[in-house]
Amino acid sequence: MLLMMIVITQNLYAENGHREKLSPWLRQQCTLVGHASKRASLSTGTERTTETVNCMMVLVESNDGEVSIRRAGGVPLGYADPAWIVLVPANRLDALCQEPSISRVEANPMPKALLDESLQKINVTDVWAGQKEGCTNLPQAFTGKGVVTALIDQGTFFQHPMFRDSEGNSRITWFWDISQASADGERLGVVYDTPEKVLAATPMDAEVPHGTHVAGIMAGTQFGGRQGIAYEAEIMGAELPDEMYAGAEYEISEWLTKVFPELAALGLRAKMERTDIMIVAALKAIYEQADAKGKPCVVNLSYGSRGLWQQTRSLAEQAIENMLKAPGHIFVVAAGNEGCQDVYREKKAGETLDMDLGEYASRLFVSWKKSEGTPVLNVSLGSEKVTIDLKLLTEMVNTWDADREPDKELVYEDENHYYKLTCLPFYPQTSDDITVFLDILLYADAGATYKVTSDYGGSLSLMNVEQVFSHVNPAESIGQFPGTVAAPACFESVIAVGAMHYRSYVTGLDGQPMTQAVLGSKPGTLACLSSCGPTLDGRIKPDVVAPGVNIVSAVPVLTNPELAGLMVYKETKFGDEYALAAFSGTSMATPHVAGVVALWLQANPKLTQSQVKDIIKTTSRQREDKYTDKNNYYGWGEIDAYAGILEALGLTTAIPTLSKNQPERVAFRLVGNVLYANGADDGTPVTVYSLSGTVLQHTTVQQGRISLNGIHQGIYAIQVGTLGSTLIRM
Repeated sequence: MLLMMIVITQNLYAENGHREKLSPWLRQQCTLVGHASKRASLSTGTERTTETVNCMMVLVESNDGEVSIRRAGGVPLGYADPAWIVLVPANRLDALCQEPSISRVEANPMPKALLDESLQKINVTDVWAGQKEGCTNLPQAFTGKGVVTALIDQGTFFQHPMFRDSEGNSRITWFWDISQASADGERLGVVYDTPEKVLAATPMDAEVPHGTHVAGIMAGTQFGGRQGIAYEAEIMGAELPDEMYAGAEYEISEWLTKVFPELAALGLRAKMERTDIMIVAALKAIYEQADAKGKPCVVNLSYGSRGLWQQTRSLAEQAIENMLKAPGHIFVVAAGNEGCQDVYREKKAGETLDMDLGEYASRLFVSWKKSEGTPVLNVSLGSEKVTIDLKLLTEMVNTWDADREPDKELVYEDENHYYKLTCLPFYPQTSDDITVFLDILLYADAGATYKVTSDYGGSLSLMNVEQVFSHVNPAESIGQFPGTVAAPACFESVIAVGAMHYRSYVTGLDGQPMTQAVLGSKPGTLACLSSCGPTLDGRIKPDVVAPGVNIVSAVPVLTNPELAGLMVYKETKFGDEYALAAFSGTSMATPHVAGVVALWLQANPKLTQSQVKDIIKTTSRQREDKYTDKNNYYGWGEIDAYAGILEALGLTTAIPTLSKNQPERVAFRLVGNVLYANGADDGTPVTVYSLSGTVLQHTTVQQGRISLNGIHQGIYAIQVGTLGSTLIRM
């Protein structure tokens, strides 16, 4: 049996303590690339190295503004309170840390993308009824007009008809694409700042349709009988791909070498390393563009990753939180697709812990308080048992001088077992009474089952990433495992979104039923893939849920066999062939929420992130009777577009008796001053209200019609007996 352990413990750099300013992943970059740079500086003539140095975006907390940053060789790209967004080569990280005025430097690898009747489920069609043939003047009042919807994603196919108006003009007005090289060489990536430039841009990789699908759900124009929620909203975004395209990577490298000429002097080649700080930079840039136009903006991020080391509030979390304090700045994030991973167990003092880690290689994450002693874990593999003395392991780590021996492997072994450790210090170092983390990779033969026990008296948390999901037997894929919520969805200020399961199958191009994934969850409940709380510090997440299974939206025509089978519609339009496909995940649920928030922002452009959260809290509906309050599965419940827009308009306060739902089985259609209410009985009383709550008219339904004579241009609330209410725009 082989156990590979990554120990995150107290400061390993007691003598050279400046590196404690770096977050753990950056320390790895500093060690690996920094030493390569030093070796390169000693090379001469034909022996000069062509090693690559990664350049990256980081957040730097500095009390003298840009001065120390520039002196240390960093290039400030902008300020995101409380830190500077800085472009820096990895071989300058050490210099940043040695500046007395710089207190923290942070970055992590870029998170990964998290991969209709759905609109009816959240009452979007109660806010608009779509562009129905023969109905040009609908009663529904809100479509996202005057609002910016934005996405930070990968694989956005700009030319798709869902991102154009009826004349073929692009509805995308601004997009930052880091996967392309800037033609003028003056910036990282390229910015398309007019609809014409967007439409003329080279499409992204058609086999990465994630961003296209997300944007279509959020704000797509009608195509193939489907349309997005905020279908008249302006669209902006940022393209942050998993990998740079080969040509662009070379050109961006050339640009970086001009920005950091000392790299060429050392014989080093620059390469752009993708970090999560790009998300912070993109978010800042998008809000700045929307603010310049005087428009509110909701940004969708369907990315996520584990941020296990973040036991304190990171600079990225603080920067995002500060951006969201401004009115009209809303940020919606996918909770993650790890709900089927049995990852979390916690043992309190006096409890016996018994954790089955499953049959395959598992990662075990252990945390405990130093002040409560040091655990001894007993790992069982069938009849074989291993005792892991964590005190012995952490003492070994404490004696390791990583500055002097950066490539040293720590090995602990007995006669039967071998332990290999790679060490990272806890970040930031705040006190002696910190939480210590142990990350263990366990390998076992197929069919074997690990169990972990401990008689530890304090509070001991264990996490592993065993996948509990079966395509063969979906009933085993029950999901709802706690502790699986991703970062940045775990940030307190963001709106974290989980996925509901409604549609188990859709009809494919061949007319046969198909599904992206056979799920163990039941229709009408939380999708088993949807990640659940709590966060590592015990807070409840997600905040809200929305449909996320077999959601049909925009894609380019797909040729990848694994994806092509998910297409449900194809059509030639504007001279090219485009498609719709069905995907599943919290990636699909999140743009449902972003689109709904855009409708709310149209009603009240000054809404803040906090106020939007309050509306979600007040108007969302729990889908299981056993949940009444906010919980780690459904949050406050499933979003309700119609009830939320009444709240955004203040109508629930101005008109306490107004129904928070539209009438079932009643179809509304506005023609001139006549509101058709097919399905409402003649004689049903009707009251017309202004948005201030003033009663403007009492009338009744006659022959399926409601006369609105004397009602002038504007938005009004119509109460139809006890059946419900609707909004109209005259």
